[in-house]
Amino acid sequence: MKILTKIFSLWLIALTLLGSCKQSVLKERIRTHTGLVGTNWLHEPLQAIDRLDLLHQIFGEVTTTHEVVKELYATTKLERLMGLKPLPKWLKVTFTDSTKMQNLRNTYTLGLGELSCLSLSLGTTHTLLLDDLKATKIAWQLGIKTKSTLHVLSQAKAIGIISAVKPEILKLEQIGQIAQPDLVEAILWSVGERL
Repeated sequence: MKILTKIFSLWLIALTLLGSCKQSVLKERIRTHTGLVGTNWLHEPLQAIDRLDLLHQIFGEVTTTHEVVKELYATTKLERLMGLKPLPKWLKVTFTDSTKMQNLRNTYTLGLGELSCLSLSLGTTHTLLLDDLKATKIAWQLGIKTKSTLHVLSQAKAIGIISAVKPEILKLEQIGQIAQPDLVEAILWSVGERL
């Protein structure tokens, strides 16, 4: 786990160094290198702090699967449904290849939403948005690029969409949606902020 944190820290340092480029150039590099496939009801942590729009602003094309949407409505409690926002217009919802999906299902024990997004990402240049460590490791084994909530927040600062990452991390902590303290510290350090 510490090795993963160090690798992630080095990646963030590199991202910070890229921050010396003009923000518009960096934003274009981030937007054109991949689309984004979102799991976890298209990223519940960002939705909870009302920052789901960051995905569209950073990545442009954002896709999820029908399985993720079904999970959202099948597992929500009444209180959550009352506050549930409609799907954003910029979100593309698509079906997955049933053969790929079944092969993944036979091999890995993950939720249908995560499996469907893995299936959709296989063989593409899309980046998969995940915070679940088990699903992230599987994605890496399959050669799928991943990003986390903290990646999204650091990229949002790097391209000037948000001015600071720390307030967003504090909001995530208040709702119990945050990573290990050493990872948070590494993220903040890489974007020139402190706890």
